[in-house]
Amino acid sequence: MTTTVLPAPPTGDLFELRFSSTARGARLASHRVHTWGHRYGTEVNDTVRLIVGS
Repeated sequence: MTTTVLPAPPTGDLFELRFSSTARGARLASHRVHTWGHRYGTEVNDTVRLIVGS
């Protein structure tokens, strides 16, 4: 599977990604915030994973 790496949105702009409320969606969201600098296992990354996976 190939993944396109998107840069983090500029400050002040609105940016939206939609993820399904599934384990796969939680993994994809976690990967996205990891690429933005919130590494796996950090509070931000864990929180995103919990919210999306619910």
